[in-house]
Amino acid sequence: MNKDPVKVGRINARIEKALGYNFGENIFCFITEDKLREFSVRYPDKYLKKVEEATNIMKEPLYVGIDEEKKRLYFIKEYLVKNQFFKKACLILDFSKQLTLTDIIPFDEQKMALLCKTTRFVSARA
Repeated sequence: MNKDPVKVGRINARIEKALGYNFGENIFCFITEDKLREFSVRYPDKYLKKVEEATNIMKEPLYVGIDEEKKRLYFIKEYLVKNQFFKKACLILDFSKQLTLTDIIPFDEQKMALLCKTTRFVSARA
C-alpha cells in the first residue's frame, strides 16, 4: 500500500531570491515512504530526528546551493558541537519533479570544494 509523501518543509521566498530561481508551486518539500524506510534502516534509533532536523535546516540554512543540471538543492547548516567547534550538515533535495528530500549528510570544506565545481552556492542569511 503506497502512502502519500510526508511534508518536511518549504522553500521560503528569501531562499528563492538568494538563488535567483523561481520554484513556482514546487516550494513544499516531501519525503517519500521509500526514503523514510531507507532512513529507518540507516538510522534506526534516530531517523525521525533526522527528518525533524531536515525541517530545521530548511528554515535556517547558512548557505544554499543549486545545481540546475542535476536538479539538486543543497542546504548547509552549521552546528556548534560541545561548545568547542563547528560542524556542518548538508540537506540534499531533488527538484526534478516534486521537491523531495534525498539525504542529510555530514559536510566539510573538502566536500564543499568538490560540490562547488557544479553547484552555485549563496549565503542564505542575506
